[in-house]
Amino acid sequence: MELLEVCLRTTCFQVDKFFQQKDGMAMGKSLSPVVSNIFMEHFEKLALDPAPYKPSLWLRYVDGTFVVWPLGPERLQDFFDHLNSVRPSICFTMETESDNAISFLYVLVIREETALVTQVYRKPTHTGQYLNFKSNHPPHVKRGLIKCLHNKASTICQDRRDLVKEINLRHDLQLNSYPKGFIHSVINSKGSRRPKKEKNPQCSVYIPYMKGVSEKFKRIGN
Repeated sequence: MELLEVCLRTTCFQVDKFFQQKDGMAMGKSLSPVVSNIFMEHFEKLALDPAPYKPSLWLRYVDGTFVVWPLGPERLQDFFDHLNSVRPSICFTMETESDNAISFLYVLVIREETALVTQVYRKPTHTGQYLNFKSNHPPHVKRGLIKCLHNKASTICQDRRDLVKEINLRHDLQLNSYPKGFIHSVINSKGSRRPKKEKNPQCSVYIPYMKGVSEKFKRIGN
């Protein structure tokens, strides 16, 4: 606990002069996300328990919350003011739905008559630019990009039509020089089913990636 106290209070930094951060966690510290999340759990209890009107749903990811509010706009503003009165250094901003839809992280949530439907959300500034296939990266990194986009679509999209539309990544990926055959093979691959062997390496060797050379080193090392 003493070491933790030292880490939490060592927040000095230099910009011409020396400063000490007196409130909050320092950006870049490995402890900051953990302690910030613990504090936000504490803050939620302080804010929600005494609130005269509460949301029917409150979901939080780090510092972002997704809220379903059933009590009208006036009481929503009262609740919002209450949140910002709990601690002066914690200041919430609020975005409400537009055209029965709102974005939360990478998800576009659409309110229908009896349910909430989700699609993949992209910011208006999205350009479709990803890691170029011709860039000097190992093949598994490029396969991982395609799998990530595919898995995100499969996880988020509920409607089959939205899923088919989203999974059709070939256009954007081809603009980033990905061959059709490579895209198809990654999307349709089921992965290796062989059980992973437990490894007990004696040492690790790290070398800069060099196309055609690093792969040979890996095979020899294995």
